[in-house]
Amino acid sequence: MAERLDQHARKVRTTEVRGWPLCDVCTRTRTLWLSVAAVLFFGGLLVFAGSLVAGILAEKGTMRALAGVAVAGFVLMIVSAFPFSKGGMSRVIGASTAPQGDAVLVENPSPSFRAELPPH
Repeated sequence: MAERLDQHARKVRTTEVRGWPLCDVCTRTRTLWLSVAAVLFFGGLLVFAGSLVAGILAEKGTMRALAGVAVAGFVLMIVSAFPFSKGGMSRVIGASTAPQGDAVLVENPSPSFRAELPPH
């Protein structure tokens, strides 16, 4: 498995881009997904930590219910990775790095996006 991960890492190209122009729809989409991810993660963290604190302070009869709440909070934190990935720049804008790794390829860019690009 480590060998396959190494092979994949050699094939993946990344390009650092600064000042990428985002249209209003892309900005709203990115904000929505990142907000959902933040609510899931921090809500799950709050539920998880709160159930642990409540478990310390509670009587022994409620431990099972608090354990279920702690697991639910932990699952929420893990699930937050999915909307976080949907809010990533490459997902929102539909861009990928060229095979050589020196450029970014954008399929079907909007006219407003093309207008904001610096001349090259």
